[in-house]
Amino acid sequence: MQAYSILSIIIMIMFVVIVVGAFAAVIYGIIQALKRDSEELRRPRGKRIRPFAFETEQRRAGARGERAAAMLVSEILRPEDHLLRNVQLVVDEHPVECDLVVVNPKGVFIIEVKNLQGTLVGEEEDEEWVQQNLTAGGRFYVKTFRNPIKQMKRQVHWLATYLRKHAVNIWVEGYVFFVQMNSPIHSADILETQQDIDNAIHSGTGVSGQLGVPVGTILKLLGMEEED
Repeated sequence: MQAYSILSIIIMIMFVVIVVGAFAAVIYGIIQALKRDSEELRRPRGKRIRPFAFETEQRRAGARGERAAAMLVSEILRPEDHLLRNVQLVVDEHPVECDLVVVNPKGVFIIEVKNLQGTLVGEEEDEEWVQQNLTAGGRFYVKTFRNPIKQMKRQVHWLATYLRKHAVNIWVEGYVFFVQMNSPIHSADILETQQDIDNAIHSGTGVSGQLGVPVGTILKLLGMEEED
């Protein structure tokens, strides 16, 4: 009988310990949840974790590509050439952003830079192209993006419109340059090598040496003073 009483007491103690432990765990969970909610409320809205991590990396890759392309262009510039980076304009309420613009006595040349990893799929008349890539972490993704040729041609249109609005009626050329040399097509609108860039801005496909190109005026309109 005494042994039975001791066993009952032990079982009761264990039960109390379990109940108290469970209750403590619940209280701890509630406290942690309230703490997280409090920290979330105090966290500045601008400091939230960015939901578009891939987009951020894409922008970084784009910036690296622009720097690489600008370096290539700089190496083949002649004294009469002027290289402008990240030209931003608003024309008839349309925002226009050009990665690289070269201005020289032969005209104005836009170079849209793409630094996209993996395999690209698309045709010249497609509205969108497809990027297929396997990340270093082993994640395969498929992403669509605007046809860069059509994107570049819109930039050409709006830049030429902007110049005409300021009494500069000049031919504007445009090209796309793929830093990774992985263009899905061959086209006169696509530059594949540094030599292609040289030929484009110093010979041009539609510019045969225009006379009286107002280089200084164009540079000022695009936000750059003419250098001595």
